[in-house]
Amino acid sequence: MGTKYTHKEFLISSLKSMGFNIKQNSVDSFQLNMSNRQINDHSIKSKHKISIQYIESKIDENHHVDSRNNTPIKAIGCFNFIIPTPNNSPDFFVFSFNNQKDSNIEFIILLHDELMRRLSKFTLKPGNEIQVVFWLLPNGKLFETTKISCEAEWYYLSGDGAMATGTDIDYTEFLNNWESIKVKLASSATS
Repeated sequence: MGTKYTHKEFLISSLKSMGFNIKQNSVDSFQLNMSNRQINDHSIKSKHKISIQYIESKIDENHHVDSRNNTPIKAIGCFNFIIPTPNNSPDFFVFSFNNQKDSNIEFIILLHDELMRRLSKFTLKPGNEIQVVFWLLPNGKLFETTKISCEAEWYYLSGDGAMATGTDIDYTEFLNNWESIKVKLASSATS
């Protein structure tokens, strides 16, 4: 990473380096566009925008969020956020957390609807707060481990998460997936 950034500064710097114009709507809410630029070989002439809700990890010392079975974990992200109302939902959620073992800031980037679908196992009511926990394993796989039991941890995550790979708790495809933002912007520009 070189320069020391806060998570939010690194997010903004990364988005700008990809050519996004950024408008900050509130402390943790952004609007992006790439007007008159190339996105995935599409020439964009009008201003198409997408919204991002940014959430930074905060580990609460009162809650047990690490392994109970000595599962090797590279980094943990613990996120508290308010479920947005349907008329105030962002296009994307962008979560950030420290990966101190690699001296990186990691980002989980996924569409609002995909996150809500995956978290539907919890009671999701707009306006209510939810806590979500992610573990980044040494093999680079990322899993949602909110309220995981000792038995489920052993079953799903032992052996580098082999049993959890490809399930709804596997978020590996969303780890540092900046391309998904460009794809969404390009698809909204061509539709």
